[in-house]
Amino acid sequence: MSTERELATVHNYRETEGDTFADDLAFTDSAGAAVDLTGITGAAMVVADTFESTAAALWSATQAGGEITVPTPANGTVLIRKAIDLAPGSYVYHYSHTVGGVTQTFMRGIFEVHAKSGATP
Repeated sequence: MSTERELATVHNYRETEGDTFADDLAFTDSAGAAVDLTGITGAAMVVADTFESTAAALWSATQAGGEITVPTPANGTVLIRKAIDLAPGSYVYHYSHTVGGVTQTFMRGIFEVHAKSGATP
């Protein structure tokens, strides 16, 4: 799945416990052209109980940890892949990265985790 993102986009996720979280983020400018992500560092998606507590991550995918990759920076696409090892519940998340020494948060929203079908609570 590839999704266009603008600055400060609010996007909510509904995921299933134990599945692999997978999203391809396509960064484009206002004309629809790919944003060159050459030099991207510090990419991270952080899930927490509240936006105020995102420093205390319950789950995170990071570029440093290998769960976030940028296969072709000039194409403006960021790939996120990581097992969802969170208990069912409603959380919040944000995604940020640094390019050219500027760190920005590009997405935030609700991150819901649902029990696998047939699982006992």
